Amino acid sequence: MVEVEKMPIDRISLTPSNRKRVDKWLELLEEKLQGMAKITRTDLVNSLLELRSQELSQSEIQMIAKNSFDEVRWLNYAVERLKSAKKNGESLSMDQLLEERNSLLGESIKASRGRPKGQKKDPEESSRNLTNKGETST
Repeated sequence: MVEVEKMPIDRISLTPSNRKRVDKWLELLEEKLQGMAKITRTDLVNSLLELRSQELSQSEIQMIAKNSFDEVRWLNYAVERLKSAKKNGESLSMDQLLEERNSLLGESIKASRGRPKGQKKDPEESSRNLTNKGETST
């Protein structure tokens, strides 16, 4: 059993399904140990973490990234990266940033420009574009 040092309490919320899983494991341990040891949720989770590698695998990182990915945060990150690159005279394109994003998420989607393949132009959009081409701004 892992001994927990006297440290400030650090609470972590579990999803309902993970809480059920931990409770089921605790019941199993109580049944197997037949009262020879008292195991708390904290004891169990700390023991399980001690058994794991210190590092996360690439597939674990990708799974967590996919579950936590926020497009707005990523767009803010991309804008800051582009500004920084421009300020420092470096070359950085949206395609490069999309490749980084796709690599992190384990996706192989190519950066697309314009409409998805096979999607036709909206007839109203076409007529607006034709009308706007002939206009000049004052």
